[in-house]
Amino acid sequence: AGIKAGDREAAATSQQQAETAFVELAGLTGRRMESMTEQARMSAAVTMATKQASQILALNERLLALLEQTEDAAADKVNAGFLADRNQALATDVEVCLRNIVPDNEPGTTTRGDTLPLVDCVGRAARALRKATPLLKDNKPAEAIELQKQALAALKEAGVVIAGLTETRTAIASVMGIAASALAPSPLVAEIESEQAILSAATKKSKAEPAGRAALVIPQKNLVHAVNAMLNSLGTLSHRLETGTVMLFAKEDMDAAAAGLVKGDIDEALDAQSAILESLREMRAKIDGITPRYSYVRELSEFVYEVLPESAAISTGIRQLQAQEQDAPDADALKRKAGEFGNQLTKLTGDDRHAADAGRLVKEIGDKGAEAALKKSLDALRAEASDLQTLLKNLAHLIAPPASASLVSKPIPEVALLEKVMDLAAYQHDLGRNTQSAAQGELAAAATRQRKLADQCGALFQAPHPKLAAAQMHMAAAAAGLEKGDRAAAITSQSQTNDALRHFIIEYTLKYVMIPPPAGPQPPAPSEVDVIVEPEDLPLFVPGALTGTKPKGGRVEWEVLGRRDRAALNENFARELPLEYRAILKDYYERLTK
Repeated sequence: AGIKAGDREAAATSQQQAETAFVELAGLTGRRMESMTEQARMSAAVTMATKQASQILALNERLLALLEQTEDAAADKVNAGFLADRNQALATDVEVCLRNIVPDNEPGTTTRGDTLPLVDCVGRAARALRKATPLLKDNKPAEAIELQKQALAALKEAGVVIAGLTETRTAIASVMGIAASALAPSPLVAEIESEQAILSAATKKSKAEPAGRAALVIPQKNLVHAVNAMLNSLGTLSHRLETGTVMLFAKEDMDAAAAGLVKGDIDEALDAQSAILESLREMRAKIDGITPRYSYVRELSEFVYEVLPESAAISTGIRQLQAQEQDAPDADALKRKAGEFGNQLTKLTGDDRHAADAGRLVKEIGDKGAEAALKKSLDALRAEASDLQTLLKNLAHLIAPPASASLVSKPIPEVALLEKVMDLAAYQHDLGRNTQSAAQGELAAAATRQRKLADQCGALFQAPHPKLAAAQMHMAAAAAGLEKGDRAAAITSQSQTNDALRHFIIEYTLKYVMIPPPAGPQPPAPSEVDVIVEPEDLPLFVPGALTGTKPKGGRVEWEVLGRRDRAALNENFARELPLEYRAILKDYYERLTK
């Protein structure tokens, strides 16, 4: 419009605004695509880590064999130069493995924190092997052996690191997959419900306009297929949700509604459609009552997964700083990172010891006289990382469906309480979000929901747990704030409630959730005992049975069924088939007999 009016300035301003909007849209689209592909990317990362573990194991074995040969050459005082090429080839393969972990040909590629220890270990192995090659060429096997041992230790450490990395990625990928499967059915039920509501309105309208009635029959019948597809998506929730009866009635009502439309009995069709909508609403309410737990566990697991790499980055940075490596991070930067990590863990778990451990670590980083204390603090840091890995695996186990319906077992009382608190925390989390976006006139309804959640929290425990008691207190304060219309105070209390419930969930998940070990191999089936049958024990008068005496030497051959017996069997079988197949079957059996 500005161009058409000849207003260059207005046109340029509008074009810049359009460009800004497109940039923002591109950012939104990119984030949305990352979110949509997150589960697939994590599954691919698990597969890649498994392949890298196999590569590292193979390199480890090759290096071990090379080290033995180098030691033999040194012991026998043989010229070790012939091993230089093998050492160099191994060093090249280790460097290729390193490039596979961190591709250097992609612009903007950054190394995620949890990969840093793996990169550090494989890089150390590659550098040690590179230094060993000229020593072998110069026939200095003793010095080369020392470097090869360093490389071997680094590769062994890399194997341990990638095993833990694979476990962590497998756990988060499992949580993502289970949560996505659990959250899929509710939108499908809502879509079917919406479609049925549209058909019901059209059916009511067809009372006055019968001409369009016939066009409603096929869509009404087709909704049965949509229900079947939805039921197939309920596998993850099948152990927590009884769906068969409700949806069976819904499908029967759909057939009745279609029959009413065919007969022109609109009242019957409308009655059936009303029952369908009631069944679908009941079904969606059941699903929505149990799925918030899956969203909550996914969000908590993703937060843990984002925090976890900081521990690996800090440990690797401290090692590089102690070794005075060229790429070692700055001591002040490491101190800031350690302090932030301790604060994150304290907020996540509610345990002040994390902040205390981080404070000690900050004091010891860069202090040359505190090496023993620094080692102790690093051990505590690794223990905290191990707890986070265990937390991820246990959270995945909590929401995983059983392998079969027969394996659903009653949880111990502590885990049963934990599951109830997880549901409560999920409802509270949703209420907190709704409070932030609710209109001022909707706060009274939110207060009613908040009071109800506070009552549920109080009913969860006989002897008050400190964290649950704190959660109930904050819930009551949030309800009071909502009743007064004080949104800010209510949001603060709800945030404190979320923290208290999360702290309880993490404590009980680490303390009481036990992942059963994989089932051991099944005992082998009892082998069949060979029974030696003497010729005189063989029953006579059985078609194809052996009679007479066994000739000495040679073989005894016989047909299991005589030709006449086989023909009779074939004829009986063929009699059960249609006429057009008998000629084919006769020809087949004749050829088979020959």
